[in-house]
Amino acid sequence: MASPRRVLRELYRDLRTRAADPQSWICSPWGADLWIDGLTAFRIVTPETFDAYLSAALEFLSKSGHPLRALTEGEAVAPIARLDPFLATAAERGPGSFWPALAVGLCLVRALGGAPRVETGDEMVIMDDSLLFLLSPSYRGIRLAAYNAGLRTRSHRTGKQPVFRPEYGYFRLHPPNLVDAEPPRVPYYNYSHDLAHLVLFGDTYLRPVVSSEITASLLLNAEETVCTLDLVLMAELARFGVELHALSGLKKLEAGSYEEKESVTRRVAGDPEQTTAYQVALKAAAQLHLTAPSAVSEQIVGSAEIPGDLADWFHPRTQSMHAAWGEKLARRIWHPVFQRFVSFLPPQPEHTENLFRFCRETFSPGTWDGAAPLEPCPESRRKGILVHRMRFLVIRAAEVAAELADQGMASEALLEDLTRWALETVDRLVRVQREGGSNQAAEHADALAGAAASLLVRHQVPEADRFARRFDDPAAASYRSTQ
Repeated sequence: MASPRRVLRELYRDLRTRAADPQSWICSPWGADLWIDGLTAFRIVTPETFDAYLSAALEFLSKSGHPLRALTEGEAVAPIARLDPFLATAAERGPGSFWPALAVGLCLVRALGGAPRVETGDEMVIMDDSLLFLLSPSYRGIRLAAYNAGLRTRSHRTGKQPVFRPEYGYFRLHPPNLVDAEPPRVPYYNYSHDLAHLVLFGDTYLRPVVSSEITASLLLNAEETVCTLDLVLMAELARFGVELHALSGLKKLEAGSYEEKESVTRRVAGDPEQTTAYQVALKAAAQLHLTAPSAVSEQIVGSAEIPGDLADWFHPRTQSMHAAWGEKLARRIWHPVFQRFVSFLPPQPEHTENLFRFCRETFSPGTWDGAAPLEPCPESRRKGILVHRMRFLVIRAAEVAAELADQGMASEALLEDLTRWALETVDRLVRVQREGGSNQAAEHADALAGAAASLLVRHQVPEADRFARRFDDPAAASYRSTQ
């Protein structure tokens, strides 16, 4: 077995050779991942400098009590997190030290397999994925939590971007969010935003809380909480004092960028108190756009001070759009027929906890995965994928039943049969949670989807075939690929 030093040195030499042709780099899977900052690192860092910093990094890990003995056994993420102080120390000495340290870190990420993939379908690449996985504890935490929970994404080069439904346990990417290039790719900040919704709050998009007004306030706060991750990612990247290309995308997201105003997040990122204050301010400002504020709104707004340049980060129009989305979603959640079915689904307590705690708490850059980073767990992922598959079926049944009820086409006999079907589906779901995933469980999920479609036909629902297609999961190919 080759030593870590040899593997990392060979990987560096390969990437340096590839970086000699920037056009090929940009159009390749590894280049789209490592992107511009990776290209810069491997073009400017000489072999002699890389070897020196590689030796320094290996010595640092050894002295910290965690020598890097192998790259194919045991921990796949902890060595990356442990390298953070080495990178920070190098950055303190200036860009001339940071870039070779970064080259070592990027080689380590790729040698350990990179961020665990949750993508299915076309070979989509997340731009700057390895860079963020190395430098941002928050991004790393989101990616690992998503993998272990069995969350999925699927990319499509054509078609319209569908309505975002985080409760499904997956989301789809189409243009314009997906850049239709070779290979197809998505900016890390778009990807992490959507993934964070699923990781932090997925189950809460099904749960009514006290009243429609309070539910809307809580869901709006969840949206703005995820939006504040932009500021957190900015802080975690900017702390190295190098104007990384990866920062430019975050700056362009800001409302003020269209008028070439100074980046609010870049200015605030170096000040922990301001980083907290702007998170609080964005959540408070958004609540003011609700048509029917609630006691929760009053708690979130509190005595928050809204800085004059908040609109240069998130324009009031965007805040108003988010508020309208929260109110519309709350109305759907409170639909009695919809609740008749989704109330069977076991709740995910950590999502409920997040829904309430982020009314008073904010993110602290650098603390997502704490002192003991998560590691990828394939068995947990297998189980999670099947759990989400069955949850998806019940949610779809709830949507179909609610729509039919609104149209006066849901007979009590149909609702009773669908209720029995939902109970059977949830029973299978609980067994998977208890016993784990298997091919047999995947076959049961397929059979349950077919049974739901058959019920609609048997009850002579108009356009039954159209409604039945809603039980087809676009990410279904990933169920068996994990077995």
